[in-house]
Amino acid sequence: MIKIIILLIFSMTQASYAQEETCVVGQSYVPPATTKHPHIIKTQSVDVVLWSSVVHSLEISPWTLVCKKMCFNTSEIKTNKKSKEVIINNHKDIKIQWENICN
Repeated sequence: MIKIIILLIFSMTQASYAQEETCVVGQSYVPPATTKHPHIIKTQSVDVVLWSSVVHSLEISPWTLVCKKMCFNTSEIKTNKKSKEVIINNHKDIKIQWENICN
């Protein structure tokens, strides 16, 4: 019985590591229209939506993400009528590589 429980926990842990990751490069920055709107980083394939609380916890200025590589779980990408977007709700949901990709 203990062996089964250990195997079950191990398989659940492995499944969380198997999530696909999507990486994009920021191309432009769209500031929020009001304080109740998010910051948006436009990329070639998906819009990265950042709420002010996330920007604050990342301790960044959102426009600094232009020309930076950002990675997140592919499963978080949502498609609406206009575009594809990923909403970053927590600073742990995004990985940022700080070298300048555009130069």
